[in-house]
Amino acid sequence: AVEIILYALVRIIFNAARKRNEDLLYQATHDQLTGMPNRSYLQTNIYNWIHDVTRPFSLLYIDLDRFKSINDSFGHQCGDQLLLDLARRLQTVQPKDSVIIRHGGDEFVVLTPVVDTDEVMALSRKIIETICKPYMVNNLKLHIGASIGIAQYPTHGKSFDILLRSADIAMYESKKIKN
Repeated sequence: AVEIILYALVRIIFNAARKRNEDLLYQATHDQLTGMPNRSYLQTNIYNWIHDVTRPFSLLYIDLDRFKSINDSFGHQCGDQLLLDLARRLQTVQPKDSVIIRHGGDEFVVLTPVVDTDEVMALSRKIIETICKPYMVNNLKLHIGASIGIAQYPTHGKSFDILLRSADIAMYESKKIKN
C-alpha cells in the first residue's frame, strides 16, 4: 500500500513538473499579449521550414502603418486592444499549414507553403484588406494600414536571416510606393 501511495505521489510531482515546463516553454515562445507565436518561436522552429528542401515556402513580412501614432496619441492600452483585434483578424485569413508570428511591436511574419505568385499576392491583398478595416477601441474608430514584403525560399535566400532581410527590403519598397 505504501508503494502505491509513493508511486502516486511521484507521478503527481512528475506531472506537475512536466506541466510547469510546458507552460514555461509556451511563455517563452508566445507573445504575452496576443498569444501568437513570437520571435523566439520563429528562431526555434524556422529550421522545420528551411531544412525541408523539397518544400519551398513564402515569408511575408508585415509592418503596420500608423500604429505608432495610435500608441502615442491614445496610449499603449488602446494600442494593445487594437493588436488583440488585429491578431484575431489575422487568424481568420491564415492559410492552411501557415503560421503567423508577432515578430515585434507592430511587425508580423507569416510563413506559408503558398508559393504561386498570384496566390501569394492574393493572400497579401487579403491580409492588407483585413488589417485596414476600422477598429473600434474605447468608442474610437481607428484606422491603420499595412505594408508587406514577400520573400520566397529558396529563391530569395537559403538562410532565415537572408530571407528575412529580403522580405524586409521588399516591405520598405512597398512603403515607398504608397508614399
